[in-house]
Amino acid sequence: MRLSKILLIILSLLVIAGCSSSGAGVVTPDNLNPDEKSEEALAFDPLIITNVSDEGTINEGVGMLGFYEGNLNLETLEASLIPMRNSGRALEDSLVVDITTFLTVSPCVDCVKLGGISLDSLGNPVLSIGIRHPFPPGDPTGQPTPSNRLDLHLFSARGFVISDGLSGGGFKEFETLGQKVPGWRLLSASGYAGEFDEKWDKVKSTLSTIHPFILHFDDYSAGNFAIGADSGFTNPALPTGNTVMGMGAELDYQDYVMKFPADAGEDFRFIFTVTVSYGLSATGRSEWLRPRYRVPQYCQKSATLVRLQSIDNHLDDVNEDSWADLSIGVLDINHKVEVGDVEEIGKMFHDSSVVEISVSVPDIHSEVILITDIEGAYQGGTSKNPIDPMRFLARIVNTKIAPIGFYTGLIKVLDSYPSDANLNIEGNAIEAVS
Repeated sequence: MRLSKILLIILSLLVIAGCSSSGAGVVTPDNLNPDEKSEEALAFDPLIITNVSDEGTINEGVGMLGFYEGNLNLETLEASLIPMRNSGRALEDSLVVDITTFLTVSPCVDCVKLGGISLDSLGNPVLSIGIRHPFPPGDPTGQPTPSNRLDLHLFSARGFVISDGLSGGGFKEFETLGQKVPGWRLLSASGYAGEFDEKWDKVKSTLSTIHPFILHFDDYSAGNFAIGADSGFTNPALPTGNTVMGMGAELDYQDYVMKFPADAGEDFRFIFTVTVSYGLSATGRSEWLRPRYRVPQYCQKSATLVRLQSIDNHLDDVNEDSWADLSIGVLDINHKVEVGDVEEIGKMFHDSSVVEISVSVPDIHSEVILITDIEGAYQGGTSKNPIDPMRFLARIVNTKIAPIGFYTGLIKVLDSYPSDANLNIEGNAIEAVS
């Protein structure tokens, strides 16, 4: 019998990382008001600062822009997003130094908005969630002040939904990749990541080790970034391209399309958080209106989007050598970017390219399929075009003679960025990416 109905559902990419170099933890629901926090309590903020110099200066990395408790009732189609802490002083004094002060003391309580809830054509619930930048852009013709600056642009804003699901939870385990994926699915996910899973577990413990996210402000083009521009962007007040979320960026709404098991129950409780990449683009007051964005250095180092482009399906449930070829599209905005001096616009401190792709569909094929010859496997496309991404082929063979059905798989994309980079003052971002 032919396996003409088999569908390999690829859940997307993984991002695996260690703890932050700053040792920052997470906030608990009974410790919400930053004005009442001691220095010891601040160590439990839900932020990850991932590059601190020997002198204790925060340079670059990934932090969280907001932290929300979410609930979706599947019976009434009512939903809510409630900030998990008060940031009343955020607009008053937390930007005196730089964006990292804001990220470590007073994350935004109104940078995320639930725009609405609906059902798609298949009856799946859809949450429309918007993300915006907390501060307006400065006026370059004025004087630099704590509230008049252009050095606080952010990159790679990712909205994460963190939950094992509804009643019973559940997850799919990929032992060969060492990962557990939640039993519910975010159908519109850009990918799955787990670099902050240990931190998030202190707020909402989950069995899953990786969690789905959607990339907002997903403009991969060069935009108005130019190598010869003093600030990187030719118009630092209105930057475009390179996944930038510029100061003053209004709410960017994305549809979070969710699918749950048939016996899921009523209430889906989750944590929603936004991670952003950033860098110290100004070293003092005199540079607040004349920053230097060494894009793509500040962008997320791992691939930001992985898609299953197509399946050439010749699987059947009789022959253990029947096969299906998967065409995998990968976007990695930093792939093959030139490495250069720390001050050079458009260059990175370390190489950050795709070096390995793993595919696991354990119910069909016991072994992980590895693509290590990236250049040889490369089928065309670009690392910045979602419509025409880099393409790779992987062949799945039905060695287990699996019967007709629907099967879940996982793609892992490994990055070359060195795992110890953030231990060096010239490094940035997370300890390891894959």
